[in-house]
Amino acid sequence: MITFHPATKEMLIEEIALTERLRPVAEDRVAALIELIDAYGFTTPIVVRKTRTAFTLIDGAHRIEAMRRLGHNSIPVVACSCTDDEAALMEAGQNLPGGMNALDDAVFMVAWRRAYLRLHPETAGGVAGALAKHGVQVEKIPFAEIAAQRRGVTKAAIYKTIAAVESLQPSEIDILREAPRVAVSDLREIGKISAPDERAQVVQKLANGEAKNAATARRQYRAERGDAAPVVKDAVDQQYLALMKAWKRSGAAARRRFLDEIRGESLGPEVAAE
Repeated sequence: MITFHPATKEMLIEEIALTERLRPVAEDRVAALIELIDAYGFTTPIVVRKTRTAFTLIDGAHRIEAMRRLGHNSIPVVACSCTDDEAALMEAGQNLPGGMNALDDAVFMVAWRRAYLRLHPETAGGVAGALAKHGVQVEKIPFAEIAAQRRGVTKAAIYKTIAAVESLQPSEIDILREAPRVAVSDLREIGKISAPDERAQVVQKLANGEAKNAATARRQYRAERGDAAPVVKDAVDQQYLALMKAWKRSGAAARRRFLDEIRGESLGPEVAAE
């Protein structure tokens, strides 16, 4: 159960412990916050968690860095006591309503889901269904329903995005952060890749800006390996490729019979005129 400490309203920045974050501090966000704080003052306290040895940051790494660069030694806080899972849920939940790119949004959704299911295991799909069969109604709203409502998408879309991100290694997520743009569709496309080498190459191509999306990066990868199918530009090319494919599949006897059948016959006025 989360307990708040209203008496603690401000703390020295150096006394706040910064643990591993779900996303790194971004320079552009810090720069924007510096301008806002300098112009309008500090308006949104950070959230910290009281433990036996220190106060640990839950939400507000960018605000801390902005205040530090502005020369402030202390910062307004909302202090609380909670469990590890409650802290994880708060960290993810504070950022999920909006303002993040698709990659960070998906990373935070995964973290939120994991913490939510640890706190409310009865809301997991199989468990909730089994309880319902016995007439037991689950009071908590399932994670996917909450996430879907916040984004205006279906629960199935949420599950696909989560599965895609959970298939990525932390190092791959770090590389993707360097990409000019990563869409939800890119994450799902990468999630389909089982071969480590292909996935690594696709991730790197996105990060380097060599491909506009993951699907294009996959085609580039296959083409570089010589696995890509010829690009069909028009109907004549398509018919030609179909004939060649059938010819290559045929045996010697079938080929001779085919040549005997068409030898001496007209192939049409267009060919005759050539």
